[in-house]
Amino acid sequence: MNKPNSIPKQHNFNQQMLLESMIDANENDQQDNHHTVKTDNSLSQQDQSNNDPQKEFLLFDANENLTINNESEFFHCLKCENDVSVKCVSIIGNTGDGKSYTLNQVFFNGQEIFHTSSTANSCTLGIWTALDENHRTLIFDTEGRLGLSENDNKRNRLLVKILCLSDIIIYRTRASKLSNDMFQFLSDVSNAYIKYF
Repeated sequence: MNKPNSIPKQHNFNQQMLLESMIDANENDQQDNHHTVKTDNSLSQQDQSNNDPQKEFLLFDANENLTINNESEFFHCLKCENDVSVKCVSIIGNTGDGKSYTLNQVFFNGQEIFHTSSTANSCTLGIWTALDENHRTLIFDTEGRLGLSENDNKRNRLLVKILCLSDIIIYRTRASKLSNDMFQFLSDVSNAYIKYF
């Protein structure tokens, strides 16, 4: 990425759609997503029947390993030019709060780019990313706190890495107020950012 991030032309988000997606994220009845997974330096598609050019891909696995080897592979996975200027948006929150669903509704007009589940169980492991070309935005879908990873420290370190890259961080919750553990996590992230960046 040779160019620094620049501010793209402002776009208006559909606020009503965002609010509706936050109220009831369980109404998603779309088919299962067809992930593209990187294994042993090759891409293998789980289902070749979906020819949609917009795809997510695993950026960091649950063990904090970066799944791409270089910048050109990153742009190839995003299916974009190597000189695109974007803003980075990440979403955090607890498992089952509708983070993936919200990203699909807000950035991809309801198309299921990020895998969703109709249950409160987590279906996102690691960090997945996709490019919203309309808003020139790189989207990071994160594993939920209390998610599938067995080690809380690994999950938190993974979230810190993504949050430090993000221009905008969305906190998605069904609760009416922020929990104490989330306050502590955000405090830890803030302190780490100040110390290392």
